[in-house]
Amino acid sequence: SLLINLYSSEISEWETGLEGREIDITDWPLDSLHKDRYTSPPWNSTLKVLGYGAEFGFYTFDLNQNNNTYLGNPPNPARPNPRWPNPMGYTVAQSGIIHDGGYPLRHAIAHCVNRSDIINHIGYGKPLCTIVPPSLSKYHNPSVDCHPYNLTEASRILDESGMFPFDAIEGRRFWDRNRNGIKDLGESLALKLVARIDHQPRDIMGTLLAIELEKIGVHVDIFHLTITAARIQVYTNADFHIYTGSASVDLDLTYLLGWNWDYTTYCGCNKDAYNHAAEGVQYANTQDDAVVNARIAQEVFCDAVMGVPVLYIEGFKAMSRTYVGHEDPYEGEKWYGIVNQPG
Repeated sequence: SLLINLYSSEISEWETGLEGREIDITDWPLDSLHKDRYTSPPWNSTLKVLGYGAEFGFYTFDLNQNNNTYLGNPPNPARPNPRWPNPMGYTVAQSGIIHDGGYPLRHAIAHCVNRSDIINHIGYGKPLCTIVPPSLSKYHNPSVDCHPYNLTEASRILDESGMFPFDAIEGRRFWDRNRNGIKDLGESLALKLVARIDHQPRDIMGTLLAIELEKIGVHVDIFHLTITAARIQVYTNADFHIYTGSASVDLDLTYLLGWNWDYTTYCGCNKDAYNHAAEGVQYANTQDDAVVNARIAQEVFCDAVMGVPVLYIEGFKAMSRTYVGHEDPYEGEKWYGIVNQPG
């Protein structure tokens, strides 16, 4: 029989479950602290650390760009948008053409994401620039614009936009909505970042991004919430600007519809080219058509900074060298090994 134990956190799974010989193998990738712990005496004599390659999962910064006064599709007057007006999602008209006014701030945020530093702090993962990780093979588009970490570039983007100047008194940027160069009532800029406190890697992600944004004068109010509170705050109420998100992907790429306005509205993503490409993946007549649309969707996503992919999971798990159960004749016997199933 197969016994699956549930634990309150990855730390509990490792230290209570594995070290306490309640389970034979963990299902969560080790952080750097526990990887070092289990590959050193005395634990390396009873536990083995295994590299398992890439998973079909990744972490992102979800960016709320909903520019509607009300939530929902269509917008529902009974549900006021708590983040309206939204500096990351508003439109401006120039010469009769409607532009994405929130793009400069989202673009600057992307350049504030230090993937290498985040991975070093978390202890596992590989940098990811797109919403289709390499484990999805031909669907992965390696040519997208990664918006590399560059605070100088982030500051330049905000400065040249003319919308986010510094307030000399506060020493922070404000949202100059009327473009008069003066901080007026209602023009404070404070981004609401929601981080998952019960998921250490994503909590670390949020904290590190907040630090980088403050360096370029963008103030961040960070909320460390549990999974239940975060889901209500983000998915139900859309009361956030940035969320430390994650995705577990599927082979048919239906998850791409998560950024399609006709299917999911919490982050307010509504780019016609993306919506068309994401649906094109689902309704493609051939795999080649699906691949083409998937790659287009990634290009649009990254070019418009609909969100910021951070890392995909490629790491290590730990297992007991001997069976922890008590059934004869297996009790105390060594495992022959593990068969790794990618994904």
